Amino acid sequence: MIDRRKFVKDTCTACIGIIASGSIASLLSSCSSLAVYTTTVNNNILKVPLESILPGEKMKIIRSKTLDYDVLLVIGQDKSYKSFLMRCTHQDNILVANKNGLTCNLHGSTYNLNGEVTKGPSSKPLELLKTVEEDDFILIKLKG
Repeated sequence: MIDRRKFVKDTCTACIGIIASGSIASLLSSCSSLAVYTTTVNNNILKVPLESILPGEKMKIIRSKTLDYDVLLVIGQDKSYKSFLMRCTHQDNILVANKNGLTCNLHGSTYNLNGEVTKGPSSKPLELLKTVEEDDFILIKLKG
C-alpha cells in the first residue's frame, strides 16, 4: 500500500512539472523571430532610420523602454508603412507578432497585418498609428 504523504508529494511534483513545461512551451511559442529596433520617444514620435529596414523585411517590432507596449511596423512591397500598438483591443493584453499578424495569448484574439480582427473575442480593430517616411527616417506618431 502506498503511503499517503508520498502519494501527495509525488502527485504535486508531477503537477508542477506539467505546469512548468506547459508554461515554458507557451513562452517559447510566443517568442517572435521578428527583428526588434529599440529607440526612444521624442515629442510623442518614434523615429526609425530607413537603414535599419533590411531588404525583403516585411515587419519590424519597434520598442521603447518608456512604452508599455511595442509597436509593429508593417512594411508594404511598395515601401508604404503602417504601424499598430501591440495591445489587444479586448482587454489590453500584450500582443505577439508572427508572419501572419498578431495574437493575444490571453484569450486568443488574432489580428491581420491591416489590424483587423480575424478571430475574437476582440471585436475592435487595432488602432492605426500615423506613419510617414521623412528624410531618412520612418516616423511613427503615438496617440495621446
